[in-house]
Amino acid sequence: GAWTTPSTDHRIEVVSPHTESVAASVAAAAPGDVDDAVRAARAAFDTGPWPRLDAGERIAAVRALATAYGERREQMAELITTEIGAPISFAQRAQVALPWTMMTAFCDLAETYPWRETRPGRYGSDIHILRQPVGVVAAIVPWNMPQFLVVTKLIPALLAGCSVIVKPAPESPLHA
Repeated sequence: GAWTTPSTDHRIEVVSPHTESVAASVAAAAPGDVDDAVRAARAAFDTGPWPRLDAGERIAAVRALATAYGERREQMAELITTEIGAPISFAQRAQVALPWTMMTAFCDLAETYPWRETRPGRYGSDIHILRQPVGVVAAIVPWNMPQFLVVTKLIPALLAGCSVIVKPAPESPLHA
């Protein structure tokens, strides 16, 4: 729930494929930083409100995230172009528009998903199924379609009520 100072001064330089110059420098996580992130995500899962929210509340929150993302599509496309060298037209149409569309599609699916279900049992009594969040999800993302791959891992996990740690590729950490 808060920004933290990394345990080391090691930095990752993000080199623009267009200019071959350093576009940004980000902190590199040491093993202890990763352990801290996992502990924080686990604590958020165990004691935070997210996994205890009704599915409809989670869907509404993710839809709000999709709206905020949609309002920043141009900036995200520019960032992705800087990071991975995608032409801006491709970044706008595929690298950003596709993840934005997927956020809404996942929310639409979640609205019809049987979070609670009753089925007839074989021996006369009904079987009750309750689908619940399971814990912390680690989402490891490669560099080539960063936003799309983040969204396809992050959004279903959030909709299910899990907490998530995203580990972007060192070549493209800015979008995350």
